[in-house]
Amino acid sequence: MCLLHYFELPEFSDGKAHHRAGAHAALDFLTLLSQRDGQDGLEICPGREVVTEFGIGDEWTKVKAKTGEIVCIVGDLFMSWSDDQFQSTFNRVKAPSEPGDYYGGRYSIAYFNRPCNDSLIQGPSKKCPVVTTGAQFTEIAIRRNFAALHKRLKTVAAS
Repeated sequence: MCLLHYFELPEFSDGKAHHRAGAHAALDFLTLLSQRDGQDGLEICPGREVVTEFGIGDEWTKVKAKTGEIVCIVGDLFMSWSDDQFQSTFNRVKAPSEPGDYYGGRYSIAYFNRPCNDSLIQGPSKKCPVVTTGAQFTEIAIRRNFAALHKRLKTVAAS
């Protein structure tokens, strides 16, 4: 379990979007997120493949924070164990930058469920090759999650 606290920000806008947590798909099985009324910021990108251009130009959907509700975010481990029947949810936490945004401190509680290092990871129909350790699964997921970003950074550096 993780207590998340994003500090209060001054009401300022430079016309650009800034993020408190950048675009990513969770590596774990399932993230359960509790938030308070009005402390919005979580956004999801439904149907987005993690391997596209790292969320640049994608359509993002705001998730309204409501006290007492739990947001369930499917992670890579759930996707793998379900043989892709459930897809990882690409998500981010946007910093306030628009009129009406909440600039105060943002608090949330997240429960992350990750594989043990000695876990065998494979879905029932064996669609994907077996991953023999939780550490190997995490490494593969991180590589996949950030491949598009690394490619873009190399392109920018080369120009």
